[in-house]
Amino acid sequence: MTIEENITVVPRMLGWDKARCKQRAEELMEMVALDARKFLHRFPKEMSGGQQQRIGVIRALAADPPVLLMDEPFGAVDPINREVIQNQFLDMQRKLKKTVMLVSHDIDEALKLGDRIAVFRQGRIVQCASPDELLAKTGQRVCRIVCWSGQNVKASATGLRRRCYRSTANDYRAAFHAVKRSVRHYG
Repeated sequence: MTIEENITVVPRMLGWDKARCKQRAEELMEMVALDARKFLHRFPKEMSGGQQQRIGVIRALAADPPVLLMDEPFGAVDPINREVIQNQFLDMQRKLKKTVMLVSHDIDEALKLGDRIAVFRQGRIVQCASPDELLAKTGQRVCRIVCWSGQNVKASATGLRRRCYRSTANDYRAAFHAVKRSVRHYG
């Protein structure tokens, strides 16, 4: 399937005519800074990973759903492209005014993209608030929960705790970066 066929598969299943499908595909391509004339007739294998990721997001939006569910949508993208795509996603969300439920194990991504963040532990919500409220109220506790929510974390509990406790709620980014360093160091 071409990129255009890929993007418009659900609208076509819903009975949209060709002109409406093409218009929607072009409109969404423009929102993610991809030239529709250049890309719509290409195949996914001819695109970079970041471009494919953007196509996946706009394919999900093509039929104009009221709510969009996204599970780790930017996880397979390198850090530089991830930030670009996240910014484009935020712009697109503002323009389209969509409700998005996004699952992420990346706390920085959750803080950047979320209006409200729910922190889960063992399948239960242990905290839910806006990013600012979450960090102001909990600071260190959020850090600990995030440390232990990943399945592949083999870090030393004392090492992580020591690094987390040194940070304050006002210095949350330092705490999360300390956790990342610890996980890389011990993992």
